[in-house]
Order: sequence, then structure tokens, then C-alpha cells
Amino acid sequence: VYGEPGILGLQRLSCGGADTTKKTYLPWVVENGRRSLNTPFLRIWDKTVTAFAEFIHSHPLKGRVSYIAITGGPTSNGLEIMWNSNFSSPDLNWDREAEDLFIRFWKGVIDIFIKNFPDIPLGLAFTDIFGSNTLCEPGRNTDIPGQIVNYALKSAEANKAAVVPMGLWLGNISPANLRGHPLVRLMKSFNAPFAYQGHLFTATKEGLQAMLDFAVEERAPWVELWHSDIINDGYAGIIKEARNRLLSAG
Repeated sequence: VYGEPGILGLQRLSCGGADTTKKTYLPWVVENGRRSLNTPFLRIWDKTVTAFAEFIHSHPLKGRVSYIAITGGPTSNGLEIMWNSNFSSPDLNWDREAEDLFIRFWKGVIDIFIKNFPDIPLGLAFTDIFGSNTLCEPGRNTDIPGQIVNYALKSAEANKAAVVPMGLWLGNISPANLRGHPLVRLMKSFNAPFAYQGHLFTATKEGLQAMLDFAVEERAPWVELWHSDIINDGYAGIIKEARNRLLSAG
């Protein structure tokens, strides 16, 4: 969704020059100089997800759906802010109020998915990437995703649904650097079944082996690999062996 600020909270954001300018909707709308939750977009997203759920539930191959990804925040991939703007810039005006509105917005998104998919697992991807700092370097925050994922898990339990926290960073960070990483510590803090996802394309057998060894070590109930790795005949043995180890670990 692109445009100028208005009823849907559309906003032009930039960091580091005009060639990096992005436009996105925001978790809030501004009227008379005051911010409030972007309920107009949440209503639109509710209708969209409801229609999608009707399609999935009526599809003859519904049983082959492993999970539904929770999406709809003003982000590029699950629960992360990839806005190319620093939090202190005038065009974003990120502060505690903005953080609270962002968390409330994501809770609304989660409620929509749990309502529509009580019978299919929901994957909620999270990272610690939230915008940029004043040097246009990735900003980091684990408190925000911690609050939102915990809300999703508690809401799922109350509604007899299933939400699985997903780490979409397993293939992007060296396993040696993941041990003790804030994202891994956060994942473990949820005390819930979780999923790791591999790289879009794992370049070497050694890299795939190290990644899957880490997943087994972490006792990940679920590892999602991209098709590029799955259809690679040279990787089949490594994947099968890791799968057997995960299954035997329970």
C-alpha cells in the first residue's frame, strides 16, 4: 500500500538518501496531530484474511497445509520492522507511544489469524531488526517481539489454537554465532515448540550440516527448508539424517 499520510496511516520513510526512500502504512493514523491505532487497516486486513481462510478451509488439499504465516504488519517478513528509517527521524517520530501502538497493532493482527485459523498451526516469524539507527544501520530490539510472541502464545492457548514462533534467521547467521545469540535466548524464553528456517539457498554441504546440527542441538521440533535445498540431490542424505535425529529426540 503506497500513498501519502491519511486515513490508513500511509507514510513516506527514508534513511540515507532519496534512492532508499520507502512508503508503507503505519500501525497508527494521525488526526488533528494525535496518533491512534490504525483500525481502518485492521478492518481491511480482517476481511482479507477471512476471505483467505474461507478459500483454505474449502480447498480439497487443505490437509496438506503445514502452517499459515501470520502476516499483515507494516513489515517485510513476519514480525520485524524493515522500515528504512531511523527511529529518531522526523518522518517516523518513533517514541514510546509509537512502540505501544505497534505492539497493539500486531496483537490485532494475531487476533485476526487466530479467529480465522483455529484448526491450522500459525507460524509467527520474528527477528530483532527494528528500523535503523541514526547511521542507517539495523536497529535491534528483543523486547518488542518478546511481548508480541508471548501474547500470541497465550491467546492461542486460550482459544485452543496453535502458534509456533519461527526463527527465519537460522540460515543467515553462522551456527557458531547463534549459540548465545539474543534471538536464540528469546526463542528459548517462550518455553514453547518453535521452528527454525534455513537459508534461501545453502551454498555448501558443510553449511547445511552445521545448520541442521545446530537445529538438532537446540531440539527444534520443526525445521523448514527452502525448495532449493530439498531438491538438491547432494543434500538428501544430510536432510534425512537430521530429520531422523530430530524425530528420535522427540
